[in-house]
Amino acid sequence: MNLNWQPDLSFPLFHAKMDVNQINASLLNNVLTSDTSGLMNYFYHDTLIRFQLDTIVEIPDTTLIDTSYFVPGPMAPGVNFLNSEDKVELKLKDAKLKKVLVQQGEIEVQLTNTLPEMVLFDIQIPSAIFNSDTFMVQEQIPANSSIVKSYDLSGYEFNLKDMQTEQYNTFTIKYSATSNPDGNVIPNGFYSVNAKVNMQNFQLSYAEGYFGQSSFTMSEKYAVNLVPNVLSGSVLFDEATLQLEVQNYLGVEIQHHLNQLKFGKDGAEVLFNDIEQQLNTTFNRANFWNGQVYPVTRTFMFTGQNSNINDLIGLFPEEIDISSLFQINPLGNISNYSDFVFTDQGFLLIADAQVPLRFNTNNLIFSDTLDLSFQFDSLILNEKYAGTIDLHVINTFPSDIDLKVYFLDENQLVVDSLFSDFQSFPYNTNLTVYRNLTEVSNTRFQNWQNTVRFVKVEARLNSPDFKTLTNTDYIFVKPVVHLTYEAHI
Repeated sequence: MNLNWQPDLSFPLFHAKMDVNQINASLLNNVLTSDTSGLMNYFYHDTLIRFQLDTIVEIPDTTLIDTSYFVPGPMAPGVNFLNSEDKVELKLKDAKLKKVLVQQGEIEVQLTNTLPEMVLFDIQIPSAIFNSDTFMVQEQIPANSSIVKSYDLSGYEFNLKDMQTEQYNTFTIKYSATSNPDGNVIPNGFYSVNAKVNMQNFQLSYAEGYFGQSSFTMSEKYAVNLVPNVLSGSVLFDEATLQLEVQNYLGVEIQHHLNQLKFGKDGAEVLFNDIEQQLNTTFNRANFWNGQVYPVTRTFMFTGQNSNINDLIGLFPEEIDISSLFQINPLGNISNYSDFVFTDQGFLLIADAQVPLRFNTNNLIFSDTLDLSFQFDSLILNEKYAGTIDLHVINTFPSDIDLKVYFLDENQLVVDSLFSDFQSFPYNTNLTVYRNLTEVSNTRFQNWQNTVRFVKVEARLNSPDFKTLTNTDYIFVKPVVHLTYEAHI
């Protein structure tokens, strides 16, 4: 007697759901929200230009003392044989500073003593003050020795205006050398004390004075990924807006000239047109009152009516390239040496884009990738299994959607697909569409089990009549495997 039977086995291979948030996966500077009606709005926020104190004013490394003093013997103990006062002028181009606060910096002291006795070496900077105390150090240079020391100047305030000569960028340094008060008489001979003192690695937390009329160009390129899961296609928005806001926290007038602002993707570039007339202007200085900085702000709004912002957003740019020319104090020293700047504040050009997701699309392709390792690792297939795959799809987007499904290996390279061409699935408001795809042999199942680790779902959206996306729109994809086992006795 021969017995034949065909037990069936059905199971979902995977399921994927892609909604508006999936398509527009929000990044650090990107936010996708819905309003009270459910309409999705895409927001983008970033700072395109920023410059601060170190762009305008820098204190260069400066040698304060570089001297060799020859000491003839004999000399009694405790003799002050060197006593000097030098004026230091900082090389600051055309800036004229009267006060700075040091955030970071140091004084390096290199001292050499060829006398047979220890020497006391004193350094004082009367105009450098910290907690009401002036900068003052005393070093003991051993006989016939050299020393190198560094002193932290963080937190010191330097007064750089000479009240007698009305000079700016200047301060006085005093230094002296004294033979060891408790030492021996220095015998006949020729000796020397060498001193080199450097001010270096300065970073300021505040500067005040006249910053000059310097000009500089700032060029920045930003990698952006406004809609990271979109692979290709074009989109035409009709209601995108871009707000550019200038915030000037600097106590100087700033003249701005925009050289270019362009958006790029895959080598293609689109210039942001017709914005120079608004942005090419002079921005007033910030105000400082009762310990508080009050910035000057200006806002510029761009829409499809006064710019090509809709075209720029529809490009789905991967890069923003901006270049601007700035001039400090275009009208000269109108502040009478009262320019100011704090290190943690500066000049900012901030971009805020809002895009209601209502648009035309042409072959817009987006994707999602899922890990299938667990599903295939758990399959135990006999060589007599064969079957079919049905694809279950729910599409609530306001347009038909075409789908492709790829199987990928561990390197996410394509090894197979459920179908070679896009399959169309209509807008169906939560009704499941069943599509019988293909018969699948046991050999093909075995190949999937051995090699497939990921699945990639691609969706193509064509929407020619400005459809509106809401927070309830999604597409759901579930392939269901039906296997039949043939047994004979």
